[in-house]
Amino acid sequence: MVRRKRLADQDLRRYLRLYKDNYKLISEAYYGDCSLHATLVPFTYDFTTEDLDYITATQINLYLSQLTYVLVACTVEGGDHPIVPTSVSEAYFERMHAGRLFFLENFQRMRDPIWKTEPITAEIKIEKVRRISGSFFAFLSFSINHGKCHGELKIGMKE
Repeated sequence: MVRRKRLADQDLRRYLRLYKDNYKLISEAYYGDCSLHATLVPFTYDFTTEDLDYITATQINLYLSQLTYVLVACTVEGGDHPIVPTSVSEAYFERMHAGRLFFLENFQRMRDPIWKTEPITAEIKIEKVRRISGSFFAFLSFSINHGKCHGELKIGMKE
């Protein structure tokens, strides 16, 4: 059984400081053993003329982006992965905001619609990390609403 610790609200705000308040989509998060379990906020965005009653692919990508930022920040600050040195924690935040953390691959499957009227939860986990020539690469798995949307991500971060 994975022991998870609830993230303090100020840490969550610090990890997501790149985003405007109305686009911070994680309301609560628990971290442990290179995985993050979070409660997500359904939101309205300005891309459509009307608010849809389900979560769209665009919204899934925004969720995944924020989940990834928080997961990597927790892993770096906690020193939980031996290949990612804790000395890069402040530099990580600067790099993240300078656009140096990015998706290389995003493979997602939608099994069922995720309705905005139901609670939205997510789990994202680091499966493997590699360091090659000054860059870190991480392979992640994720599940939103118990597998209604699930898949894998490959992310990169330049030193």
